[in-house]
Amino acid sequence: MRVRLTESYVRSGRNKFEISGPPSALRHTPCSCIVLNKIRNERVYKMIEGSCCCGAVKFQLASEPSMMGTCHCSRCRKVGASSIVFVKREDLTWVKGKDQVGLYQPEAPYKYGRCFCKVCGTSLGEILSQEDSFPIAANALDTEIGLRNQFHEFVSEKPAWYEICDDAPQSEGHPS
Repeated sequence: MRVRLTESYVRSGRNKFEISGPPSALRHTPCSCIVLNKIRNERVYKMIEGSCCCGAVKFQLASEPSMMGTCHCSRCRKVGASSIVFVKREDLTWVKGKDQVGLYQPEAPYKYGRCFCKVCGTSLGEILSQEDSFPIAANALDTEIGLRNQFHEFVSEKPAWYEICDDAPQSEGHPS
């Protein structure tokens, strides 16, 4: 069997292989370990970069966010975090500027604080959260992700001038 890894698996262009069958077909080839590791690394460990507008805050995500949604509540709209993506805390790595992240903690009955860059004010969602999974502002991601909007929440607070233009499910509060 000839083993070749396609360009979709190799960004650098230095090694040009192609796989004519599924990765499991590589078990009996001499270079199967190298090729399978290359495939796994490319698929699983695509690093996603994120930052604020001025560059004082930079972070990386080890995997793509699990979900994307839009919150139409007045609080999220005012802090510039309407489009959110959900990330796992274990996937977040700080490159620089964690100390440049400020936290606005609201009064009751509101529960969730909102983070922002202390220098330029870029909204960062709940990036300092200690929860296992939490939302960050989608606008802070620099790397293209494959997600599209999957829900709209608090549509009852949506301003009349804003029109929802996708088919994602809508709810009056948090989706159930």
